[in-house]
Amino acid sequence: MKKLFLVLLLLIVPQSAWGQEIVWGSNDYSYLNIKCSKPSVQVRSQVIEEIDEFKSHYNSNYLKTDLKKIVVCKKLSRSGMEWFRGTYSYNERIVFVEVGNGKDNDTEYVLHHEFSSIVWKNKVTPEILARWTANSNFKYDVYNNISSDWVVDDELQETGALFRYCRTTPENDFNVMAAYYFADYLKYGLRKSIKKHHRIRAKAEILREMYEGIAAK
Repeated sequence: MKKLFLVLLLLIVPQSAWGQEIVWGSNDYSYLNIKCSKPSVQVRSQVIEEIDEFKSHYNSNYLKTDLKKIVVCKKLSRSGMEWFRGTYSYNERIVFVEVGNGKDNDTEYVLHHEFSSIVWKNKVTPEILARWTANSNFKYDVYNNISSDWVVDDELQETGALFRYCRTTPENDFNVMAAYYFADYLKYGLRKSIKKHHRIRAKAEILREMYEGIAAK
């Protein structure tokens, strides 16, 4: 009964009540080459919980300024590619997340990942980029490192990449680090890597500095 009441409440209360407008699927983003189908009502309460958990990690005033909308999709694609679980529009301060049928519980991870791109673009300077890449003992290469392999590899992490996907671009590298830094259920894995690998530790410190005033205290 409680869950039914929450679902009904989500249908009645304007979604801007949570600070950012929440859009449940939309075809209004074709100008960004984004397609986003509408998720079922049944997944909404779970998604709202994960959105609230995501938001709890940040300064609410910063979020109001730099995250205007969260667009929730059953299926998400961009430029015809369907492997995206999330994407963003920096100019419009929008984050898109694919939730499917609600079976995947990584919505919070995707939100941290995509929102960190907005933080990266706001905060990165030539000096910060130089410090970041100085701790990347590898060459960034998009085409040879697009991977769904999220297995911990000590040799890879010793080079400064948390996972293979981190070797695509500095921004993607930052995205993964940020998501592991903020998502409570992933922090333990990152802490283990920080203790073992000095380059990961250095990147975590850079990330912490970049989120000063953004992360919740």
